Amino acid sequence: MAAASYTQLNFLGGEWSKSFQGRFDRPDYRTAMNVCLNGMPLEQGPWTRRPGSRFCATTRNGTVGRLVSFDLKQSSP
Repeated sequence: MAAASYTQLNFLGGEWSKSFQGRFDRPDYRTAMNVCLNGMPLEQGPWTRRPGSRFCATTRNGTVGRLVSFDLKQSSP
């Protein structure tokens, strides 16, 4: 038997929850996705990577900006 692969043409069905994933009788089942990680579906149908940061404004007095690290601890609220 030959190896088969499934091609998904668009993602207009959106992301479905775990309790709804087995509903293959729905017409939008073939366009839905399991998990959407690090990306987003577009209105036209394809999936694209999420955009990065963008220019929001200049820094105060035009000085050089700096990056401050942020460590999130699961134990502290």
